[in-house]
Amino acid sequence: MRTPVPTAHDQPRRRATRNGDPLRGRLANRERHGAVIRSAVLGAGMAGRRHAEFYHSRPDVELTAIVEPCRDERIAGLPGSVPLFDSLDNLWEADLNVDVISVCSPPAAHCANVLQAVERGVGCLCEKPLTRTSAEAWQLTAAATRGAAPVIPVHNYAHSPWWRSLKAAVYAAVPETLTVSIERPHAAFGVAGRHAGWRTDAPVSGGGIVWDFGVHALYLADDLFAAAPLSARTSCWREERGCEIECDITFTYPGDRLLRFTGSWCSRRRTSSWCVTAQTQSGGAITLTRQSPSGTGLWLDGVFAEYLMAREGSRAWRRTLRSSAAAILAAEAARRSARSLGTTVLLDAAALHPV
Repeated sequence: MRTPVPTAHDQPRRRATRNGDPLRGRLANRERHGAVIRSAVLGAGMAGRRHAEFYHSRPDVELTAIVEPCRDERIAGLPGSVPLFDSLDNLWEADLNVDVISVCSPPAAHCANVLQAVERGVGCLCEKPLTRTSAEAWQLTAAATRGAAPVIPVHNYAHSPWWRSLKAAVYAAVPETLTVSIERPHAAFGVAGRHAGWRTDAPVSGGGIVWDFGVHALYLADDLFAAAPLSARTSCWREERGCEIECDITFTYPGDRLLRFTGSWCSRRRTSSWCVTAQTQSGGAITLTRQSPSGTGLWLDGVFAEYLMAREGSRAWRRTLRSSAAAILAAEAARRSARSLGTTVLLDAAALHPV
């Protein structure tokens, strides 16, 4: 058996036997540890550190392992008593009886990493984008819905106070349009010591600003309209090395509702604007705009609550997973529209997932 490299203090590992059954081990763990949930984090970049800190802060969760192949400055500051593994295979070999793992690796590895966990009956919190392609999203979604372990996409914006207040303000009205504008001087960089520029490396990321920020807009539109998009039409699209750095896309939804997403990684400003237009019962119109603040790590509580409900038998996570997969399909449709000179591309989001 391989020996994990701890981040600070060398502690002996705890073993638990699954006896070939991915659920039996978890049930035995509950008997020994009561309601404590055993978690792990894959990836110690910016997102992974937020997940590790989140788990470490919860009295009902034990952070049992961090998987990170790189031995660099990212390890500094992580909880010192947590064993560090350099691969998922080594984590599974250690048989630590993990209940849930946060997948915070670059998108190219999401599908394979989540499938490994699902096959072992381990629940997942998967960072966005869910996958690089709709084909991968289909494979992952089909496996998750057949298996016993939930896969929860990290739709953290949907649990943010600013989004909840915006939805509450239009609760009694009929939302018609969601307009999202994201401006950045450049793409965000990963942590030094690894592939810091993966967001602009299409084979790793899947795409550019649509895959990075557009998926947020798409799952929020799904939340607002309670429907998947019907079509995509791109009026502006500028690429560098296969990744879009500037775009203007209109997605249509049932009932003539619209999502308009404009994004730029070459702006002189750094802004994020989310605007909802809705029709009131009296026939009037209201328009509400929110500027999304920083602090996304604080919104993991709502995401983790979905996992806790899934442990109790709820299947609501499947809708979140379908929404995340449909966002990848819509992003691909926007790219096809751009490459066909702005032709409207129809989507069949229902065909993407089995349930």
